[in-house]
Amino acid sequence: MVRNLNSSNGTLRNIVIAAIAVTLSLSPWLNSDSLIIPKGTILFCLGLFLIPILIRHKSVFKSNRSLQLLLVLSLFFLLQMVLVIFASKAPIEQEFFGRTGRALGFATYFSLILVMLGTVIHSTLDKSILINNSMLLACVISSGYCILQFFGYDIFKWVSLTNGIIGTLGNPNFQSSFIAMALLPALVLRVGNKRKISINILILAVLLYTLFICESTQGYIACIVSVGIFISFYIWFQNKRLFVVYNLIFLCSGIIALFGMLNKGPLSTYLYKPSVQSRGEMWRTAFSTIMDNPWFGVGLDSFGDFSLFYRDLSTANGINEFTDNTHNFFLQFAATGGLILSLIYASILIFSFYSFLIVLKRMQKFDPNFFALFGSWVSFQLQSFISPANISMLVWNFIICGFLIGASKNLDGELNTLIGNSGKKQDLTRPFSYLLLIFALVIMYPWFNSDRLAWKANETGDGLLAVRAAKMYPESSIRYSRITLALYNSGLLEQSLDVARSAVEFNPRSVQGWFLILANSKAPLEERLNARNQILSLDPFNKEINDIKL
Repeated sequence: MVRNLNSSNGTLRNIVIAAIAVTLSLSPWLNSDSLIIPKGTILFCLGLFLIPILIRHKSVFKSNRSLQLLLVLSLFFLLQMVLVIFASKAPIEQEFFGRTGRALGFATYFSLILVMLGTVIHSTLDKSILINNSMLLACVISSGYCILQFFGYDIFKWVSLTNGIIGTLGNPNFQSSFIAMALLPALVLRVGNKRKISINILILAVLLYTLFICESTQGYIACIVSVGIFISFYIWFQNKRLFVVYNLIFLCSGIIALFGMLNKGPLSTYLYKPSVQSRGEMWRTAFSTIMDNPWFGVGLDSFGDFSLFYRDLSTANGINEFTDNTHNFFLQFAATGGLILSLIYASILIFSFYSFLIVLKRMQKFDPNFFALFGSWVSFQLQSFISPANISMLVWNFIICGFLIGASKNLDGELNTLIGNSGKKQDLTRPFSYLLLIFALVIMYPWFNSDRLAWKANETGDGLLAVRAAKMYPESSIRYSRITLALYNSGLLEQSLDVARSAVEFNPRSVQGWFLILANSKAPLEERLNARNQILSLDPFNKEINDIKL
């Protein structure tokens, strides 16, 4: 039995080690999409690696009705995504691998579901320390990299539209939100150990300084909420009446802060940002998209192909920030995968929260590591209402969901017994895990290689290689646009036109592709007129189209 339980511990360690690698991996010396492709590849490899392990432990799910429900939700989530791929008109490659710069397609969410299920069957209450420390380690390393970037010691030349503090997550907003997730694990890192408190102070200093240089309001708010929730449950175990008073004050403060973010009340000067108006425009566009495509959405990670079409006149005359994401998880799932996909994801979150309540009900004393991890989970859910999904944080969200569910079902050691009984099959299934790992690498290699060649073409100025890379499987609308524009700006108009034609053939909803045909003097007049009509059909409120002379 000890050997089997050690095997279980090893699986969870493998999951969190892979999650650290997903968070920190980058390849700017090999790829254009260097903060996404290595992360997506590692995550997909992890997902397929876990399949034989899940099959080996199928008795765990068979024995528990709640876990059967989770398995059904997971299968319906995956089934809905498959139906979306076949029902929508979005390019299949884009739906499978995800949009360049996002990677929020089938491969990512398929892997995340498997990661969640793998965490469920290997979670006990004491494993919160392992997950906390692993997430904290990833955040500290990424934050340290942010500090190097701030002082100009970055060895890589990133192209960023932000303040340049991107860490390994690609955006200061993402980095600040990740700090909010790791802050509580940092606070409880050495609870009860006063000898090395200096380590806690150093780690907290790194996180808080990085939060400061990120200049992201959402990070501060998420930190305050997570710490507030942590304190709330500490008070719960000390004094129930004080708990009620504290939460009333906390709730009122939250309402005032919310009004401040909406440019109302005393905190509006500090909390209101123009991005609030921009979010409103994105959400209106998302609602229009959902109303027109309620069952299957417009295609996985394909909102960017439809956002110009579904925006209204008010948005076109407003901030009108182009977006390929709704900046809200639930709207994003509904817009790209249908209302059913959004409801299933919401059900998984509700299941996770219900599992937390089960643990809370059975808990006799305050467990700082458990509540720190729950605070991290709440912090992530909070930012998911106003932010796009980020693959580096998504993996931790699904791990914590799996942990909450697994811990609630293993309070009496029931799952450990079942895992022990199925442990004898470990040696038989392990080769299949490694075989699927190799298979995952084979599937991901074209994704990596096509982007690598695009990067190489850009570095060497090789036009022929650029044309070849643009058309390679898996094709990408964004890669097409970048290469077409680079060829156009280099004066290679014929090559640019050739690639632009391939771009709109691959994705007829590529406004950039049609625009580069319209602007290309080498294109016949009839083709350019057709390109103009296509642009207006995809972007009815386009104000610049008439400025291009034919």
